[in-house]
Amino acid sequence: MWWIPGPRAAQHLPAPGHVLLLDPTGHLSFAASYGLPPLRRGGFQGDIPVIDRSLTGSGRAQGRTQVRYRDGILGRELHTDTAPMDGYIVAVLVADSAPWRPFTPPIADTGPHSRSYICANCDEHYRSFDTACQRCRTPACPDCGRCACPPRTPGRTCPGCFMVHPPAMFPEVSDRCLDCS
Repeated sequence: MWWIPGPRAAQHLPAPGHVLLLDPTGHLSFAASYGLPPLRRGGFQGDIPVIDRSLTGSGRAQGRTQVRYRDGILGRELHTDTAPMDGYIVAVLVADSAPWRPFTPPIADTGPHSRSYICANCDEHYRSFDTACQRCRTPACPDCGRCACPPRTPGRTCPGCFMVHPPAMFPEVSDRCLDCS
């Protein structure tokens, strides 16, 4: 494995990439980035294919993989090399010019990939880079503007306008909302 120890390891990468130190569960204990967005300390990378192979095997693995940023957003594909170190896994990921391989052509920059969602309210399919709601972990739908959290007040559907309104919009003697009655 090609790796320069120390906190400045990422500065010695030949191309944009990351140097990661992962605990045995696949969480980041340390991450240094060069030319790519930084990864959050404590973030889970254990399900990333090359890192998963190293965690479940001897600690050594090579291949091409993507790292996971916040809210499950995947970064660009990178050449990856891992090795065990005192109970941890060290991973070096670079876009091209991987020193541990004789020839590494550049990987097309596909950019980050957003997660796909289906709105719990309007059933619209959408992709989003927005920050997710802290309660339901789903970003707001661009069509209806709501996340997957249940409404705070129960609503009723008006048979006149077919809209869901809060109970205060209905007179006691009518099943139609104030706008329709």
